[in-house]
Amino acid sequence: MISTVREIGCLLSKEKIRDDSLSNNQDQQQDKKILFISIYINPANININDNITDIHTADASFLIEIEDFDKQKEKDYYLFNENGTKGRQTAPIAQLTETNKTFNKKIKAWFDNKDIKKWLNTLNTNEQKYFNSVNIILEKYNKNIIDSIDKKIKEFSVNKKNKFFISVKINQKYLGDYKIFKKIVEYLTEKKLEESSSKNQICAECGQQTPQVSGKTNVYKFYTIDKPGFIVGGFQESNAWKNFPVCSDCDSYLRKGKEYIESNLSFKFYGLNYYLIPQLIINNENQIPDIYEALLDSQKIIILKRATKKKITDNNEEILEILSNEKNSLTLNFLFLEKTKSAEKILLLIEDVFPSRIKKIFGAKDYVDKIFQDNQNEYNNNYNNYDFGKLRKFYLKSDNNKSKTDLDKYFLDIINSVFKGMKIDFLFALSFFIKGIRESFVNQEENKQYFNNFNSKVQAALMNILFFENIGLINFREENMGSDFFGGFFEKYVKTFANPTKRGIFLLGSLTQLLLDEQYKTRGSKPFIKKLKGLRMDDRDIKALLPAVQNKLEEYGIFEDNTNRNLAYQIKSDVSIYLLLNDFDNWDISIDEINFYFACGMNLYKNIKEYFFQQKQKYKEEL
Repeated sequence: MISTVREIGCLLSKEKIRDDSLSNNQDQQQDKKILFISIYINPANININDNITDIHTADASFLIEIEDFDKQKEKDYYLFNENGTKGRQTAPIAQLTETNKTFNKKIKAWFDNKDIKKWLNTLNTNEQKYFNSVNIILEKYNKNIIDSIDKKIKEFSVNKKNKFFISVKINQKYLGDYKIFKKIVEYLTEKKLEESSSKNQICAECGQQTPQVSGKTNVYKFYTIDKPGFIVGGFQESNAWKNFPVCSDCDSYLRKGKEYIESNLSFKFYGLNYYLIPQLIINNENQIPDIYEALLDSQKIIILKRATKKKITDNNEEILEILSNEKNSLTLNFLFLEKTKSAEKILLLIEDVFPSRIKKIFGAKDYVDKIFQDNQNEYNNNYNNYDFGKLRKFYLKSDNNKSKTDLDKYFLDIINSVFKGMKIDFLFALSFFIKGIRESFVNQEENKQYFNNFNSKVQAALMNILFFENIGLINFREENMGSDFFGGFFEKYVKTFANPTKRGIFLLGSLTQLLLDEQYKTRGSKPFIKKLKGLRMDDRDIKALLPAVQNKLEEYGIFEDNTNRNLAYQIKSDVSIYLLLNDFDNWDISIDEINFYFACGMNLYKNIKEYFFQQKQKYKEEL
């Protein structure tokens, strides 16, 4: 993956592909603000050898200015390196947390850096002037500066999303406008690289012997040499270059590649984020596929993101369907990364995904969508197209009272299986589905919202299972079902219900829902729902439920009702047939499965009813 990022940076650097990302992503910086300690210095009246007490207000002053963080000024004017390591900034700029700490530990500490002062002493005295003068002002007006920053923030209409940075201006010029500050940044960068470098060694990326390689690239913060798992030769920094020796050119390519990917190929994913990293199969700069060029052209990326297309996620800018129609001349890497202030944690890296695999994923989505589009009727019209949100619904929190998600790992494990075509444990996945279904089922009597949520959860779980089965992540054994009235209804679900026990339980769920609807219609409540034990029924409960439902239906006169009489008889008859086809005393089915298929029958009762009357009408027409 690192090599792929380098290749992208290399192509962009050689102008094989245009990069306009800086000009096209300014809107992404709107939430960033930068506070400048804008210092005025009269150079003619300041002797650089004087101490602090010799600086007078008439000769030096400051004010706090605020402006939008301009991405185009980031490197050359702010001298900002987003990949700078904690405590080792190469320039006096930092994200503001607590004003006092940020100012003194990030800004003032930079000007107090002994290495910088020692290095400056080797230069011409005139070049030190602005550095020393700024340091004096920051020291003399320390408290006033901190108070002024706090006041400026309070005056500013703060958006909770705003990120504030703090830096310094001198005489209305950025630090990058002064050669001395650029030289200091270069010096600190080179010094940091030299701490873990070696001369005349082979670069791990380009494979060439170069004058100097370093192990301190720090392009991605998940690579570090201060943790035992990453370091060769113990904790001796002099040997750290052996871990990942990179020459200066490749380091530059890596940074450029990462910057482009973060600016243009970053996508939100149900509370997470991933980077889409394209990789050429044949590395030939003269035969770059059009889609690869488009992915590395920030102008074209905008067009792709805005195009009308099908989506498998909740991100309107998703471009996966477009990629699914491409030839297998490139592969795609999905890097799910969690960023904190001081580190980057890889949550998941999916490598080498071909466009043909993505096409298969969308094919499975279309298959599921077609089934549920057909299921829409006057009773059930709340259908939404399938996407990974149907999965996320069950893999968010293990407890709804938790403030943060804690099931991301399980969610990403399934996403990885989807893109890589790896089998999943059906019963393990089902355990999450039925847990969510039960929670909604138990609460539905108290709140109508939970009734709707129950139906939504059952539908989402069934869609997930159909998607898994179609794409080959799970397999169901198909059994000979013989001839039955509702066989045509189950055909569109292929193997999902191709088992007599599953069908019998499903139809018993539908028959039970018929009863619950009648109870609610008659008395405004559903007392029979308690018999369902919160959807924790075992095989004995199911076997006892059929006669109990039949007795209640008789009490409510369903078998005398011209509208539902034949429907109830037909469902009851098929339930008996299906359950008797299998070994009634030896069901090879788990409790979670029993209750899931029962819930599916409840959820699709209206569709069963519609199918029944369609078949009856068809039979009449044939006569």
